[in-house]
Amino acid sequence: NLKAMKAAGWMIFLGDMLHNFIDGLTLGAAFMVSIGEGLRMSLPIICEEFPHELGDIAVLLSSGLSIGQALVVNFLAACSCYLGFFIGAKLGELEEFHGWIYALAGGMFVYIGLADMIPELVSMGDEVEKDFMNLQKPITIYLKLKILFYQNSGVVLGIAIMFLLAKYGTHLENLVQL
Repeated sequence: NLKAMKAAGWMIFLGDMLHNFIDGLTLGAAFMVSIGEGLRMSLPIICEEFPHELGDIAVLLSSGLSIGQALVVNFLAACSCYLGFFIGAKLGELEEFHGWIYALAGGMFVYIGLADMIPELVSMGDEVEKDFMNLQKPITIYLKLKILFYQNSGVVLGIAIMFLLAKYGTHLENLVQL
């Protein structure tokens, strides 16, 4: 009975449908380029999907569904990947759509990472401030900037690597072919 499912379960279901649709869109476009490109795009998606789907099942269970219901709801959300694949394959025939599709997929991966990471970073910053207050040490602007720097250095490094790969990726591809 899906009427008993809490709001968090519906959010997971709808969000997962969109997420899987974009995965399918990406794979469809990639396989239209070549089998190798499709396989290269499949690997990170598979690596991300396994823990993601386990987390979705956990949220669906906590939202009031039985294990069987949670598996069915998760399967239904996963089916949107096929629709995305067929649309992606059709759009993938037109080369001008590849960049847009890959940008959409990249944005989704960044969003997924940041949506999990930012609340954790805020919580860790609060814990550090609480520890300093317990030690009766002053919380200076220098300390806050230091925490901000350490927390965001990984994000900035990741963005820099993505930028460099986007800008010089073709040069790297040419080097590998030598």
